[in-house]
Amino acid sequence: MENDELIELEDQVEEQEQDLTGRSIHTTSADAQVDSLYGRYRKGRLNIQPSYQRHYVWDAKKASLLIESILLGIPIPIIYLAEDQDNHVNVIDGQQRLTSLFSFIDGKLPNGKVFKLTGLNVFTDLKGKTFQDLSDAQQSTIEEYPLRTITFTKDSDPDCDDVIRVAFMHMIKRARLSELVQLLTGRDFETREFKEEITEETFRQMYEGVLNVINEYNFKQFMQTIRGAGFISSKMVTSNMALDFAYALHLMLRDSDVPIASRKRIVQKWYVLSILTGRYSASPESAFAKDLKVISEVGIAQALKNIEDATLSDNFWEVALPQNLSYASSLNPTYLAFLASQIYFADMSLLSQNIRVSELITLGGDVHHIFPKKYLVEHGFERTQYNQTANYAYLDTPVNISIGKKAPKDYFSAALAQCGSENAETGSIIDEQSLRENLEVNCIPEDIFEMDYTRYDEFLEKRRALMAKKIRKYYESL
Repeated sequence: MENDELIELEDQVEEQEQDLTGRSIHTTSADAQVDSLYGRYRKGRLNIQPSYQRHYVWDAKKASLLIESILLGIPIPIIYLAEDQDNHVNVIDGQQRLTSLFSFIDGKLPNGKVFKLTGLNVFTDLKGKTFQDLSDAQQSTIEEYPLRTITFTKDSDPDCDDVIRVAFMHMIKRARLSELVQLLTGRDFETREFKEEITEETFRQMYEGVLNVINEYNFKQFMQTIRGAGFISSKMVTSNMALDFAYALHLMLRDSDVPIASRKRIVQKWYVLSILTGRYSASPESAFAKDLKVISEVGIAQALKNIEDATLSDNFWEVALPQNLSYASSLNPTYLAFLASQIYFADMSLLSQNIRVSELITLGGDVHHIFPKKYLVEHGFERTQYNQTANYAYLDTPVNISIGKKAPKDYFSAALAQCGSENAETGSIIDEQSLRENLEVNCIPEDIFEMDYTRYDEFLEKRRALMAKKIRKYYESL
């Protein structure tokens, strides 16, 4: 088979073969000297005040006790960092400690006052001294002190923004990150006052939330839930916003009174509903906030039912969904949900007796045009016509080669003719009932045996309706 028989440009198959288990959190651990981190900070490569961090709240005494601990060689807690795509590093946890250290080296606290040591318990003779007043040995002790750091690398998925967003939603039940910044400064949204206890409580909740999000067990359980709904490849996930909200739901359900047996189903249905309706495609923070408000009022299970009642009407399944399948991209979310349905139902790939769709997506099968591209081009069809999602199907390579650029009526008729024989030349099915069952699970119209290019539009319309019907059956089976 020629290479141009495959889906082209953004539809290249190799981009769809990464397993969803590839989504993972990658970390590196290191003992970084204070002067090394300070150097990166001074060069603008270490951000100790990301937007989601609270402002510096330590007083001079607390900061001084940190300096004393370092001079005594006492270990201090781990610093958690996160790389961004520009190779800069943001502080997730440890901002107060790093700010204190860097301020002492600079000679001034963030409020502009000279940083003089105070309230020391052991090195009482250092009271009133600045960094420059210390001996060379004491300065070296501080500069060379090893800080244990754990860095979430930029190849982690979810990334830092996702972690903060999910932590905020599942712990504080809010969605707008601008509100997180205000909470970390102590804003009371009811009185419009600023209170230190709000800052402390928000930081505590966010700290706990981040740990929940990056917990390996939590993350793997969530990924298993998404895979269980049929989304086994990372390229089948085109909405990080929908995935973030589903993960927040997964974490919220851990401590809910929803029966354990129902939790997985709720997360799966909410995720699939979100991508089918484009719920978080436009203004996601506003949509998150609206859904979180409803959840706080009626609970997750009832909130899902309310959304289903409001959006998943017969008109949606029978009219809107087929229309959503009328696009020329294999990254169409509705088409990806169709693939998920085939994986969920363990469907065999088109014209195959023993190769499942899930195997082809995982191991690298071909995305084929049911009406072959060359065949349609020869009859005057353009790219936006032959690359319709309703014209896509996963095929095993030998099957794809046997089809070539034949008209559907020819190669499907050949597959039917070989039934009852021992010789399979078009696909691997030699039983008529099995063939018709295979066509059904792949949503191929029953009259495909008579279809040529003159009936291509009719084929697309019929297959879209069958695909939408299958997606509905899949959703209702979750």
